[in-house]
Amino acid sequence: MALLGAMVLAVPIAQAGPWTSVGSAGVIDDDAFVFAGASPGVRAVLNGPTLSLSPAVAPQQPVRVRYNVVDVFDRGGFAGPIRLAANFVDNGANAQIVLYLFEQSMASTASRLLLSLNSNAYTPSTGPQVQSVSAGCNFRLDFTRNAYWIEAVLIRTASTGAPALNQLRVIDEVLC
Repeated sequence: MALLGAMVLAVPIAQAGPWTSVGSAGVIDDDAFVFAGASPGVRAVLNGPTLSLSPAVAPQQPVRVRYNVVDVFDRGGFAGPIRLAANFVDNGANAQIVLYLFEQSMASTASRLLLSLNSNAYTPSTGPQVQSVSAGCNFRLDFTRNAYWIEAVLIRTASTGAPALNQLRVIDEVLC
C-alpha cells in the first residue's frame, strides 16, 4: 500500500497550457473592408496562420481583429498572474502592431483594459520576434465573473510598412 501511495505521489500533476491563437483566427472588424467603386477589397490578409495587411493601398487605416480568450487554465475559473505574448513582424517606422487585453464584467457589461503590448516598444525586424508583457504578480483573470478578449490593431503608415501577427498567447504564470 505504501508503494502504491508513493507511485501516486510520483505522478506529475498536469498543468493546463496557455491560451493560444494564430493571427488568422480572429474576427476581423468591419472597418477592415473597403469599397472602392464597384470592386470591394479587404485590407486584412489571412495567409495560413498569419494576419497581415494588403499591400494594395498605402497608407492605410488601422485594421482591428478580435480574439475571444477562453478559460483553458484548469484552475476553477481563475488564472494568474498572467503574461500576454505575441509572435509578430514589425519591420520599422511604418509598421505597428498593438495588442490590448480587455475584461468585460458579466454583471455590468463594463469593460476595462488590462494589458497592452506595442510592437514599437521593441527593435524592428523583418523576421518574426516574440515579445511579452506581464500583468504583475497580484493580478489574475476571473472567468467566473468576466469575459476576456484581445484586440489586435495592425497599422501601416506607408507602403514600406509590413506588420504581421503570427501568434498570440495568454500565459498563466503560476509561479511569480
